Amino acid sequence: MIALTLFVFDPTILAHGRYATNDLWVSFFIFVACTLWDAALSREHSIPYFVAAAVALGCALGTKASAICLPFIFVGLAVARRTKWKRGLTGAAIAGLVAAAGSRATSRG
Repeated sequence: MIALTLFVFDPTILAHGRYATNDLWVSFFIFVACTLWDAALSREHSIPYFVAAAVALGCALGTKASAICLPFIFVGLAVARRTKWKRGLTGAAIAGLVAAAGSRATSRG
């Protein structure tokens, strides 16, 4: 609650908050995607987590194009966790397909 209070009364957010609307959303989606990706890598039955991470990835890519770095972060997390590569590659394929479909669906006008 203290952090939220400090965030709400931050002069930078107050002055420039209306200009940085997409930045806050893409930060949220990147955080959620990385958290779900890490959860997917650490669990045995992780297909739902990979799909949820892919949906968050698609939302981040649909929100702002600067989220294109997120797949590289996913690879870095997978290497850092040193999980079973077969499961990691399967999850990456699922995440890529769902994120591509989600990004395509959100980018259509």
